[in-house]
Amino acid sequence: MKRKKESKKKAMIFIIFVLMLLVGVGIVQISRAYTDNKEREAEVVVLTEMIKEEKLKQLELLKIKEEMKTRAFIEKTARSKFGLIYPDETLIDIAEKE
Repeated sequence: MKRKKESKKKAMIFIIFVLMLLVGVGIVQISRAYTDNKEREAEVVVLTEMIKEEKLKQLELLKIKEEMKTRAFIEKTARSKFGLIYPDETLIDIAEKE
């Protein structure tokens, strides 16, 4: 009879130990998941800011693209980069004196 009580007591201690171990592992896993979640949230914030910045850059580039389609831009580029003039224009080159 005494042996049964001792073996039941040892079994209960073992069960309690296993349960405490499982609870400890569960707490560690929850803690890791919480930390991972916080890191992911911070990453989402950074990526959201990057998306906003890239959308602003895209808008600026679209404005430049539209400006490049205008006649004034084409004329300015042709004159400044290629030295082109209209047939009825006269080019006057003013050289700087040294």
